[in-house]
Amino acid sequence: MSIYKKAFLINFAIFSLLILVQYWLVPYFILDKFIVLEKNEAVSDVKRISNIIDESLGGLYVSLSDNSMWDDTYQFMRDRNEGYVESNYYDKAFPKLKIDLLMFVDETGEVVLASGIDEQTGKKVPLPNSAVSFFKSAEISGAMDSAENGIRGISSVDSKPTMYAAHRILTSLEKGPSRGYSVYGRVIDSGFIKGLVEGKCSAVSLFDISGGDTCPTVLTASDAAGIAEDLRCVLASPDGFHIKTISEDTLEIFVCLKDFQSRPTILMRADFARNIYKHGKYTAWYFSIIIMILLTVAGVINFRLLNSLVLSRLKKLEALVVEVGSGSSYEARLAIEGDDEIANLSREVNSMLDSIDRSRKELGGEIERHKKTLVELSKLTEAVDQSSSTVIITDSRGFIEYVNPAFTRVSGYELHEAIGRKTSIVKSGKHAPQFYENLWSTVKSGKVWAGEFCNRSKRGELYWELASITPIVDPSGKITNFISVAEDITGRKAMEAELVAAKDRADEANVAKSRFIANMSHEIRTPLHGVIGFAELLLQSDLLPDQLEMVDLLKKSAHILMSILNDILDISKIEAGKIVLEKIEFDLHQLLMDVYFVSNVKAREKGLLIDCSFGTGGAFKVIGDPVRLRQVLLNLVNNAIKFTERGKIDLRATKLSADRSGVEFRFEVEDRGIGISEDKLGEIFSPFVQADTTTTRMFGGTGLGLSISNNLVKLMGGGKISVVSEPERGSRFYFTLKFPAGSGS
Repeated sequence: MSIYKKAFLINFAIFSLLILVQYWLVPYFILDKFIVLEKNEAVSDVKRISNIIDESLGGLYVSLSDNSMWDDTYQFMRDRNEGYVESNYYDKAFPKLKIDLLMFVDETGEVVLASGIDEQTGKKVPLPNSAVSFFKSAEISGAMDSAENGIRGISSVDSKPTMYAAHRILTSLEKGPSRGYSVYGRVIDSGFIKGLVEGKCSAVSLFDISGGDTCPTVLTASDAAGIAEDLRCVLASPDGFHIKTISEDTLEIFVCLKDFQSRPTILMRADFARNIYKHGKYTAWYFSIIIMILLTVAGVINFRLLNSLVLSRLKKLEALVVEVGSGSSYEARLAIEGDDEIANLSREVNSMLDSIDRSRKELGGEIERHKKTLVELSKLTEAVDQSSSTVIITDSRGFIEYVNPAFTRVSGYELHEAIGRKTSIVKSGKHAPQFYENLWSTVKSGKVWAGEFCNRSKRGELYWELASITPIVDPSGKITNFISVAEDITGRKAMEAELVAAKDRADEANVAKSRFIANMSHEIRTPLHGVIGFAELLLQSDLLPDQLEMVDLLKKSAHILMSILNDILDISKIEAGKIVLEKIEFDLHQLLMDVYFVSNVKAREKGLLIDCSFGTGGAFKVIGDPVRLRQVLLNLVNNAIKFTERGKIDLRATKLSADRSGVEFRFEVEDRGIGISEDKLGEIFSPFVQADTTTTRMFGGTGLGLSISNNLVKLMGGGKISVVSEPERGSRFYFTLKFPAGSGS
């Protein structure tokens, strides 16, 4: 391996390692910051929800305290005047007071009034016994005896999460004696929870934990799986919050709501969509890509500097040494630059070459004299001994009498080793006995035998020869000798085998190429969808007119690139044999109308008219692949629109025949566009080929549409697409397809 390749591989390995390290580390550190931000935002939102509940509970307590220290209420508790209840606590008063229940208890512990509101009818109903028992319990009554004026808290009342407040009944001057206490309660129902769910919070659930942390009761959620463990985490948390990551999409935060004695009675769970986390992932990914690009650029710059300062100079030194070693030139010298180790080495090499050149000139005269002598000798011997072909002379029985040096070179047998032995010494065993029998019968009959055969050298190596064996006869016509002149064709045989192998490899590479293009098209489509999506989002934002125009151009360019990718994917699927056609029933007339309506928008933009005609008139159902047929027709119509500046375009489907095997249609697309010259008609169906290079510059396109369409028609059993065209007069593309008839056709 050359030092250039080694240096490249070392640089590649180092920068690849750096890229891999940052690929794993950078997202980790960045994403960690987003996770912390996400949790802080979620905790802030939960605090907002808790504050709303506290404010609602405070408002409930203020409303109750105003009513409890009202002289009318004080008088009611003394004389039990029903008019007080009817005028102050009628049905519609409950929503105005934002309460769902109320209760009055006198100083003896007797319940004077206990009413609630029915959620369905909106009418007053007696308060359930469980609620009466709760608000008349020793805890509540005892707290009222010891409290200065009142209490408030949140508990599960009648299996419902309820905010409640209790207050001693006094005069408006806060004088006694106390006439008992009154209670207001408000149920935390779905309507109240809906008001809590805003901002980043997506859902709020409540669980009754008055029974401890072992068996929470579901109040507003669908299940309570794992809630007991979450409750224990909340109770153990110093800040009163427990954050739980459910998935990459959901984050849950738990917090306890407390009763009037500050005991946890309700566990609240708030669900949050992890949008910040997702933005963090995208940010980390983009940042990682930027660093990878920077590292790649740094690696390229580093390698180019290394190549410029070291490797290129070493390659010049290597080239000089090779040139001198081959003897082609002794005049070349290295250009010395700098004062480093390579420059010093170059000076030493130049000095060595100067010494060699002086010695070579001194020996030049002697070498010339020897050359003249060798030339004279070679003239006498070359005619007999020197030949690029092997020469063997045998007697009539096949015993060797003479071999030339070429035979020795190829077979490995020296002259003295071959003389007196049969030609079978180079027999390889690769040919059948009949082969040699045919050879000897031919030459012994006085004919020349010519052909190829495989021999084995003294070294055990196989080699091929193209030989001509001629019998030598004396004046009487008797065969006295055989002479074989053979050319070594081992290299040609190897080349033939290599060509066959290369063709096989090329076929495999072509299939691999198609698979690669298909895979890469899919890989590119994913980020391209992202580009289109972000372009659409930008178009909906507040941008300046110039910016909107640029974003719109970006979106159109992305759609054009997506169309090109789809064409490449189709042509690669066709080449790889991966296209699978559907066989479903569809309405051929409706398909033509779909093509007409889709294409007519673009045609009208250019001021063109599309004339669509269907030979059968109305609906006609057949069995085939509507998607691929629509793709072929759209390609042909879109090409017609692209290359036509005025006039109209005809889209026709004509029924040709019908029998038991199916119905045959001819499809035609005719335009009045620029047309195609006759010498280009045979090329337009090849991939990446258009009729003229100016066509690409003027109208764009990749040259894949007709190739894809032609192959799809072949796959659908239609032979191929034909075309009749005349420059500046227009073109007519047509093909026939036979479909099995559908129901009702």
